[in-house]
Amino acid sequence: MGASGPAATCGFRLADLASRMSSLTAYEVRPLDDEAKSRLLRRVAKERGLELSDAVLGYWLSRSHRSVRRLLDDLDAIDAEALRAQRIVTIPLLKDALGL
Repeated sequence: MGASGPAATCGFRLADLASRMSSLTAYEVRPLDDEAKSRLLRRVAKERGLELSDAVLGYWLSRSHRSVRRLLDDLDAIDAEALRAQRIVTIPLLKDALGL
């Protein structure tokens, strides 16, 4: 279940439900910062057999959308372009693949 706060603040009308929900473990999910996004992109790229240099990641993150879903979609396009061109991932390839 997802909520904007802990179960105790959700205002359940049924006391039994409120009690049961309050007993569950709660996790706070925070957005990834650029360093965490870089680690994620490197890991996913490595699983695909791609290497992403610091220069490529820096250029990409400074000029692209920040949502993780969009970055992973962009990685699909980069992977396809690298395979098509039989090239390693460089800034020029990144520009071609993403139209930057």
